Amino acid sequence: MTEVSARKRIVRCTSAIRPLFSVVLPTFNRIQSVCSAIDSMLLQTFGDFELIVADDGSTDGTVELLKGKYARKIAGGKIRLLELGHGGVCAARNAALKASRGEWIAYLDSDNIVSADFLQTFADGIKSHPDAKNFYAALMRKSDKFVLDRPFDRKMLLRGNYIDIGVYCHHRDLIDEFGSFDSSVMGIEDWDLVVRHSSKYTPVRLGRVVLAYSDALDGERLSRKSDMLAGSYERFREKYEPDARPSDADVEVIRKSWFFDSEWYMAEYGKIIAGADPAVHYLVRGWKNGLCPGPCFDGRQYLAKNPDVAKVLINPLLHYERSGRKEGRVGFLRRKPLLRQTER
Repeated sequence: MTEVSARKRIVRCTSAIRPLFSVVLPTFNRIQSVCSAIDSMLLQTFGDFELIVADDGSTDGTVELLKGKYARKIAGGKIRLLELGHGGVCAARNAALKASRGEWIAYLDSDNIVSADFLQTFADGIKSHPDAKNFYAALMRKSDKFVLDRPFDRKMLLRGNYIDIGVYCHHRDLIDEFGSFDSSVMGIEDWDLVVRHSSKYTPVRLGRVVLAYSDALDGERLSRKSDMLAGSYERFREKYEPDARPSDADVEVIRKSWFFDSEWYMAEYGKIIAGADPAVHYLVRGWKNGLCPGPCFDGRQYLAKNPDVAKVLINPLLHYERSGRKEGRVGFLRRKPLLRQTER
């Protein structure tokens, strides 16, 4: 029996013969939240899975806590605990992938909570689409109840990631075909993985909320202004720039905007943009990294005040100049603007 026919047999047969999931959970010094994440996985209605917890050298007692609280689950093989040296989230996830035995791979971060039908949703998708290699569901952000769920569009994906790794599931064949997580793009490694996979396999959208996403620790994960993240975006751009580069018309709109100040942008983020054209950098990467186009416009606040704009993943200043101004949108001023020399 070929591998493909065997996979089809597994997903088409009765519930006694079901595809096995490996769920990858990396953690580093998250003793305050990791048990909630694990407990949510242990409440799954679909029970044929292993949970691989890859501890990235925690120093806060995480390993000792897990060994005590989940001793029976660890002994029984439902939870597999990997004790690693501190190498970062990519190394932790990659170690878990290497150790995984499941036919399908799903992911969970140590500060998120999955619904009880998390794996059942993917199992149903696999059964309904036996030839598919990857799937994605929807998430709800805890802070504001915003639901992230949109049809697949690769060009839109290259502009900004709307498929969180926590709602993504793929066949293990993709590990051999595309490799694992790329540590050279640390901070956006999950986005990079989905982009690589979708270059050949269009993921099936399942349209069901299966994850409560926490953004409370975003600042702790990685500073939005860090040189590391900036470098990651530069490498990401080099890989995918042909499809991601903004149009000349978009660049012109930004350059002409009263709120875009190229000199201020260079002075504020010079180390981050590494010599790139300020307008192009802001359009392609800056706004996604929380950077402001000038001292008087806060893109993150604009998106927070206008969730319909945030949902379609458009540059906030571009949206404001094209339609937001006429619509009377607000929620962006950082401080009272000063007139430019040419406008006095």
